[in-house]
Amino acid sequence: MDTTAGRKRVRRLLRIYAKHDPELGYVQGMSFIASRCLQAFGGDVADDTQQMMAFVLLTRIMQGPTLCFRSIVGANLQGVPRLYEEMEAVLRIKAPAVAAHFEQLQIKPALYVEWFLSLFHLPLRGAELDDAWTYLLEHGWPAAYAIATQMLIDLWPYMSGLDFSETMMVMKAHMQHWSIVDRVDARIQEEATGGRKDHGETDGEDEDEDEGKGEGGGGGTGGGESIPTAKGSSPP
Repeated sequence: MDTTAGRKRVRRLLRIYAKHDPELGYVQGMSFIASRCLQAFGGDVADDTQQMMAFVLLTRIMQGPTLCFRSIVGANLQGVPRLYEEMEAVLRIKAPAVAAHFEQLQIKPALYVEWFLSLFHLPLRGAELDDAWTYLLEHGWPAAYAIATQMLIDLWPYMSGLDFSETMMVMKAHMQHWSIVDRVDARIQEEATGGRKDHGETDGEDEDEDEGKGEGGGGGTGGGESIPTAKGSSPP
């Protein structure tokens, strides 16, 4: 929300939610999520009905069984360590070259945790963010790991061979990641037919072709009809 009226609506929505859930109140990341909820129902338009619809969506995100975001950010971010653990496990399986690069440079999920705490409001924009949110609301945290993995796969051609500072510069650039959800779905279908190729395991010719396209190779993020997590479940 870039206007004064929009920012006021965000603050109002956050105050309403804080009264609804006084135990949690306001925590890091909620302003991004509240802003996106309002944008989904009219943005800067001052309409009580739209404000209520945004509140319902925010409550679903914070307390609903699919995401239950408050279980991640509540009680001093009690769910974040498990988020880190599961993200690293998924990355090792689905993008081993990226995972090895991060391990060598000691790049932990804590260094890109804002992707998760903003529910991808920071790195994504527009229709791409809309698609990501639809995916998140349908699949929950497994979708978050899949989206983050795809983003890192997209960035891999630009990160490969870089040192820590250069890699972080690439990641902090928050590049546009086009059609992430479409590519995640495509890889799920590819795995279902037994055609998956792990990212980072291609030969030199394939890597050169990928660099010419400006995208990472195709690593899987799921199998069958669902997106796997490290432990097969959402954070507590």
